[in-house]
Amino acid sequence: MKKRVLVVAAEEFELAPIRRALAGREDMECVLVSKGPGPKLARQAVERAGTLVGFHAVVSVGLCGALEQNLDIGTIVIGNSVNGVRIQELRSASDSFSLTGRIASVDYVAGTIQEKSRLRQSGAIAVEMEAAAVLKMAQEIGLPFYAVKAVSDRSDEDF
Repeated sequence: MKKRVLVVAAEEFELAPIRRALAGREDMECVLVSKGPGPKLARQAVERAGTLVGFHAVVSVGLCGALEQNLDIGTIVIGNSVNGVRIQELRSASDSFSLTGRIASVDYVAGTIQEKSRLRQSGAIAVEMEAAAVLKMAQEIGLPFYAVKAVSDRSDEDF
């Protein structure tokens, strides 16, 4: 049976590399949706996909801000929790361009070094704005949830 996966991003450009990577794959069906930044629009993006019944998993993808100094722009962050809630963890090879850790999901742009430092105290290594809303919707019907983000701004710079 072909797996159905819902992939949710804030912006369409965040889905483009995934769309290219999936071209020609016949072992799964991925529904890719975006609606804009923040939790409210993330919920609307999920609703745009229709009922979640029939999906096997939900994945939140896109950009994030680094909260940890060793995360450079372009580093892949593989979430193992969102706002303290444990999530499914993707298996990843040990490499220098990805890191697994906690993600803080907030409803505002964490745009200053000071705000990033404050969020880092929670134990999170990255911050973004959509994953918590998408996670909540996946939890409501018992779907596995994953979060994979790419760092767009470092912890020691304002956004």
